[in-house]
Amino acid sequence: MFLFFLLSLVLHVLCQEFGSLPPRPTTGVRLFLGEEDITIANFSMITAGLFHEGDRDRPDGIATNYPIGPDGQNDGLWCQSSLNQNMIGTWYLPDGTTVPVGSGSPLFANNTATGQIGLLRNGGLASVQGLYRCVIPNEEGINQTLYVAAYGNGDFLKDAELPKIDGSGPSFQLFSSVDADPPVFSLSFTVTNRSPTIVTCSVDNGNQFNVSDNDLIRTVIPVNNDEQVQVSVIFRMRVSGLYKCSVTTDRITTTPLVSTNMAMRNVTVTGSPSNLTNSRNSLLSVTLGWSPSAVIRATPQYHVFVNNSNGIIMNNNTTNTELSLSLHPDDEYNIRLVATGEDLPSEIITVTVPQVVSIDVQGPVMMPLDHSSSFSLTCTLTLAPQVNNTMVEMYWTSLNLVPFNSTTDGDIVLNSLEPTMISVNDSVVYTLTLNFSSLQASQVGEYVCGASLNDGINIINLTSNYSISVQVPTPMVTASVNTTGRIFESNDIQLLCFVTITLLDVNHIVNINWFGPNGLITINDAKYSISTREINSITSGSSLTFT
Repeated sequence: MFLFFLLSLVLHVLCQEFGSLPPRPTTGVRLFLGEEDITIANFSMITAGLFHEGDRDRPDGIATNYPIGPDGQNDGLWCQSSLNQNMIGTWYLPDGTTVPVGSGSPLFANNTATGQIGLLRNGGLASVQGLYRCVIPNEEGINQTLYVAAYGNGDFLKDAELPKIDGSGPSFQLFSSVDADPPVFSLSFTVTNRSPTIVTCSVDNGNQFNVSDNDLIRTVIPVNNDEQVQVSVIFRMRVSGLYKCSVTTDRITTTPLVSTNMAMRNVTVTGSPSNLTNSRNSLLSVTLGWSPSAVIRATPQYHVFVNNSNGIIMNNNTTNTELSLSLHPDDEYNIRLVATGEDLPSEIITVTVPQVVSIDVQGPVMMPLDHSSSFSLTCTLTLAPQVNNTMVEMYWTSLNLVPFNSTTDGDIVLNSLEPTMISVNDSVVYTLTLNFSSLQASQVGEYVCGASLNDGINIINLTSNYSISVQVPTPMVTASVNTTGRIFESNDIQLLCFVTITLLDVNHIVNINWFGPNGLITINDAKYSISTREINSITSGSSLTFT
């Protein structure tokens, strides 16, 4: 009992000195500096005097070791996540080893709080200063890495130690596909000495812009007991010119350090082709032509992308200014043309190859069985001028795909051996009609109209399906309770639903739904048992039993 009291007393004292935990983010991950009560950016730089193991100081905006009094909040450096999980995250020393959890000197980690792990200091950083990293999962459980450079007070305040950009020249890489609009590319360079927090770039005109975290990739590379940061700046534009980028190290509470040198690279854009045209030479052959790109350093490569209603169906590359494609005539195609040869691809030019053949069936949507009046299914084939010299054969097939002829076949008559041809608006329209004297049960189902086209080079076949549906008479529904006398709680009660349907010569099903005080009763509702949810020629009713 005495031991328990002593342990409680020690914990109470430690909690008072430790201070309260800082607030966590509502989304994502972040670094939070307790003493200054601020969120700091990834790759920021702090001095040892800005974080401690307990509640030692309150925000003063000065990076010193002279406390001015506690404020009730812990003064550690906290790596935080919006994920509600205990024992979360890991801190790593600059040499890549883990920071000990619970105790240690001059640093240790505290992961007893939900959704965060603190880096706490109880000694000097002279032997362990450098770039620290924290690995912590976000709200989706995906690990994120955050960096912070921590130095002793003397090294922290060395204003002459600026971040340096490798002067050997940046690398260029096109990230996006050639036909992306705009293209996505990166300029990459290495920074040594002080970790870059902010990247600022400009293009020719001198207007500078800060690169957002979404367009910035930083990779830490250990080199000879030192650490370099590989920076990739993502650009989303099609602009030629001289790109310049500099870096800034954000020293918390002290003036930032800005690199004196820059990463520079001249980026060129390929001249755009023009006058993209198309012509259909036959049922399947389409020829594209265009004017070449402006003179560039290398022979331009032309990339052609073909889309139809189902997405990209093909792409081709050529150094010529003409390309033949095999495109089916019963679809519309969107063509994109882009040239490469310089750093960035050219502007994209487009043309549409129209649909030149279509086949369609028109008829009644739904018919009552034993319909006494005649009706028709009309198949229409339309050819555009580019292919209207094509030889055409049209046909109807029955449910078993046997072609109809001009004789009567089960009250169905094909109106002619040859399709009817008329000229409409510079195109040729063929029609072939299937006539029904009445609708019988054996005639319900799907019919197929087909056409065979022959232009002397290619033969293609087109079809269009049409279903004849039956209009079913509305069923009659009656309900009753399968019990006698009074109904008391816990009685076994059964409700009955009877459905009267008109029997037809075609299969049809009536679906049953039961509704209670709270709406639709589902099949998984444990309070009820439903005998069936379908009424057909065999079943005539459904029961609902209270379980």
